[in-house]
Amino acid sequence: MDGNAHLARPNVKILCDDNLPLRGFLVCLDCGHLITGSASSGLSENKYYYYHCQSPCKYRYKSEIVNNRFLEVLQALEMRESIKKYLKRC
Repeated sequence: MDGNAHLARPNVKILCDDNLPLRGFLVCLDCGHLITGSASSGLSENKYYYYHCQSPCKYRYKSEIVNNRFLEVLQALEMRESIKKYLKRC
């Protein structure tokens, strides 16, 4: 394997969290760095989940909105009819 295989995502540690499933897979729209995610506790002790940039650009967005938008995009995708027919035969 050549040494450039992991340039797109070097040293990315992805932890599974149901509230932050896209952590480590998103790129900041403002600066291009990888986006991580974390939880913040509010005054009521409830946890609020956010995706945020690791650089000083301060990009931050509610995980619920990002996750829902991602699901909407996935649901809008449709396979070509020829692929559906091929998969039904298998």
